[in-house]
Amino acid sequence: MRHIFKYIFFASLTGSTISLLPVLIYPAKRTESTETSFTKFKSLPTFKMQDLSFCFWVKVNHLVGAKVINYELNDTKGFGITLQEKYGFVNLKVVDLLFDYNTPHIPDKWRHYCVVYDSAVEGVTVYIDGKVTFEKIGVTALAGSEFHDDLLEHVSVGKGGGSFSQQLNGEFSQLMVWGRAIGKEEVVAASHSS
Repeated sequence: MRHIFKYIFFASLTGSTISLLPVLIYPAKRTESTETSFTKFKSLPTFKMQDLSFCFWVKVNHLVGAKVINYELNDTKGFGITLQEKYGFVNLKVVDLLFDYNTPHIPDKWRHYCVVYDSAVEGVTVYIDGKVTFEKIGVTALAGSEFHDDLLEHVSVGKGGGSFSQQLNGEFSQLMVWGRAIGKEEVVAASHSS
């Protein structure tokens, strides 16, 4: 099953300032999850992102190598995340970073993931269920690179990509994307949302 989703756009653009609200929330409530399907976003407004944060809930039925969020262009201007049985990968622009889980993966259990990229320090932090599981400051390979102007139009949820990952087998809910580095308090609040 494939979903084409017309955007819910909560950010207001004033010059180069983006509000504190997420750029995208899909679906609006965790109870409206997608099960074993993939979603493509269309008709989203264009704006430059220097920083990026994204959070989501996922419940994976069988985890061999599930591409949860996939950037579909063959360039170095996107983001994505792949979950495997013992660890995950986050892709930001030109780098793939491996991260461990802070607790073992349990099939059919809802988990909350957040990735925060802060361009001021070239830092990447991965949270699982509101707790830091990976943090790296000074990822110099990210310096000087940019996100795609139409970034979210080239991102899909649940669609497999490449030979080492398959389509998501499970449920996905409440993807929230910000054009800024959110703080730990916001991550914890998002991990307690339902």
